[in-house]
Amino acid sequence: LAQYRSFQDCAEAVQWHERNVLHHEYSYVVASRWDLQWLIPFPGLPLLQSTDPDSVWVPGTQGDFYANDRFAAVPRRHADAYFGVWQLIVSGRS
Repeated sequence: LAQYRSFQDCAEAVQWHERNVLHHEYSYVVASRWDLQWLIPFPGLPLLQSTDPDSVWVPGTQGDFYANDRFAAVPRRHADAYFGVWQLIVSGRS
């Protein structure tokens, strides 16, 4: 639950920055754990977007039954759904 709350805090910080500083939305929101180690160079957002601009990109190395929480590249139009799970939990809609 603490991680979902942290994702919500991140989402709110992104929204605040878009509204008050940028005055537009990011095209992607990227979340990465501080202890993540890349074994190969990150392919870059242009490659991910050209492959499938609607996909949320997460590593597939964790397991078959749950999502890897170490990294996510999320198209902005899906960021509220990806990072807003906490709101679903506390509102009873999850």
